[in-house]
Amino acid sequence: MTLVVPSVAERARVLWGGTSGGITGVHQWVFTGTATGVHVTTEESFASDPVKADVTGMQSALDGSLTAWLAHLKAAAEAKG
Repeated sequence: MTLVVPSVAERARVLWGGTSGGITGVHQWVFTGTATGVHVTTEESFASDPVKADVTGMQSALDGSLTAWLAHLKAAAEAKG
């Protein structure tokens, strides 16, 4: 796996990327404080021949992964609450 040097802006943004299994991914999470907590947005991208060969399947896998990670983040944040 090749890892792109991550970039972190404390309490604001995490950006990282890398290549694994022939797929290059870039991931960005942005955290914005609100009156009731924190709003999290994600931007993710995958690129490679395997992705091009199954765009729908790869999008579904990415969506499932993001949903799971956000659920874990929410549970951890609420447990500290």
